[in-house]
Amino acid sequence: MKNLTIIKDKTANESRCINESLNIKITPAKPIPAATAIRQAGLSLHEKGEVLDYRIIYFCGRKEIQSKKIKSDYRLVNENYGFDDNQGDLLIIIGDHLAYRYEILHTLGRGSFGLVLRCIDHKTGLHVAIKIVKNRRRFQMQAVIEANILKQLRNWDPKDESKTIKYLDHFTFRNHLCIVTELLNINLYELISFNRYQGFSSYLVREFAEQILHGLNFLHERSLIHCDLKPENILLSDYKRATIKIIDFGSSCFKHEKVYTYIQSRFYRSPEVILGMSYDRSIDMWSFGCIVSELLTGNPLFTGENESEQLACIMEILGVPDMPLLLQCTRRKLFFDQFGKPKLVKNFNGRIRYPATRTLLDKLGGYNNPVFLDFLASCLTWDPERRFTPAQALKHEFITGEKKVKRKTEKPIMGNEIKHGLNGIIKPSMRDEGLSSSLPKGPGYHTAMHLPDPPAKPNGVRPLPTIKMPSKVHSEN
Repeated sequence: MKNLTIIKDKTANESRCINESLNIKITPAKPIPAATAIRQAGLSLHEKGEVLDYRIIYFCGRKEIQSKKIKSDYRLVNENYGFDDNQGDLLIIIGDHLAYRYEILHTLGRGSFGLVLRCIDHKTGLHVAIKIVKNRRRFQMQAVIEANILKQLRNWDPKDESKTIKYLDHFTFRNHLCIVTELLNINLYELISFNRYQGFSSYLVREFAEQILHGLNFLHERSLIHCDLKPENILLSDYKRATIKIIDFGSSCFKHEKVYTYIQSRFYRSPEVILGMSYDRSIDMWSFGCIVSELLTGNPLFTGENESEQLACIMEILGVPDMPLLLQCTRRKLFFDQFGKPKLVKNFNGRIRYPATRTLLDKLGGYNNPVFLDFLASCLTWDPERRFTPAQALKHEFITGEKKVKRKTEKPIMGNEIKHGLNGIIKPSMRDEGLSSSLPKGPGYHTAMHLPDPPAKPNGVRPLPTIKMPSKVHSEN
């Protein structure tokens, strides 16, 4: 089997670099006082004043990048005195420091909120991920809520068993709120793209689904709504055992403290959010259903080009919602007439989607498994009150029907193809809101493909699934 080689994205200098071992630990640095750092560390004029705000210094930047350090300019008030770009993001120098403790290695990703960096914590010697929020008031206010939620999750889960990302610390540096978390691996969308959008066996889908449900059950029992569940926000924590964790609580809220009325990424947005109904924890279960389908087929279940077509994609399978439900919707007039009849719209290709003209079986590429179809249909209902809760879904036959066999060895669930394939550079996801037109479409985009379950061995133990990896994966521009 050839090793997977990832071609570096030439258009993004901060492409994601995934290391086989995420828990690399270096020798912690010996702390020094600020006065010593001023004399010995080659700090800039601004840093010589700034460092006095820190009692203990662990890292001041590598010597070879001292000439590249950003010089502050007090005339540039709108650009945070020269430390920010025109979008409010902190300017990053590889090898420089954050808060005189963390060494910047490279950029893991960017988003509307800011950017995420891979860093070394010179106090502990661990590699960590640091989310640096834009220097904009609305992003900073929401980031404070996210940091508090992450801190509360850590307090609720001291043993780190909740399938949610582990919070380590947060601090403010040069007017940017920075949130420090454990460093995880690639996300499920990147894993799907590794597999050429062909989807995974139902056994592997079940492994992922059960863990996501445990994470959602942990959140929902504490009245917390994630509000942006999607494959990009579910990361592998250990690819050898196919364990995952839920990340990105930037849109999250408690059931009794809802911050926004319009949330979730479009492909995973629940009908009640689109139609303007009051929402609760059930919106996460809608997103979960969409994710499970995508894991099986390799392609999103509902792929609307805009909000109107997204609702049309849903009605194409589920039909038109009942009038009593529509009467609860504040935005129903945008999509329905006074009689509850949907307003048909054409997409960019001139296609009109008609209600109740396709089935879930069609969208699953003919994967006719009644147990899975029932499981998926129970997660994707118009009425949020009839939708599965995580606790109910965990008791469904799709999750419990497979007899668990305790493994005596640490044999990788996803095979050595993945093990060798993670040491490359991965292009960040292109499926954020507004980028659907550039969504990479695999060979099975219109006719979904399915990898069948591996046959049972004579002793009744099902062998561990593997993913057939291509010899090369070229990043798409």
